[in-house]
Amino acid sequence: MSINKKLYRSGPYADLFSQGVQVGKRSLYGRGKLVPRERSSAGKIWAKKMSWLRACKKCFSPHANMDNIVDETWFVTDIDDCMAKVKNYLQSVSVCMAKLPK
Repeated sequence: MSINKKLYRSGPYADLFSQGVQVGKRSLYGRGKLVPRERSSAGKIWAKKMSWLRACKKCFSPHANMDNIVDETWFVTDIDDCMAKVKNYLQSVSVCMAKLPK
């Protein structure tokens, strides 16, 4: 079974590495962080969400939403430490995405 992949390249380092990988028709895996156009602290969360949505809509369609984005992948070596910190982290992520990630 083959998997279709498409690279998303943008910004000053587009020639060096991709900022995201579209896998199949419905998922965008982000690499690093997208830089929002809005840089004020008041609009930081909104700006991050808008940056991801712009990238997602370029790769998929105008109907794409935050459910199509895999913002992070974790590789855990200390499960106890991770579990002690994960609740606070997921709360901050849920503010940006307006819900907890699946």
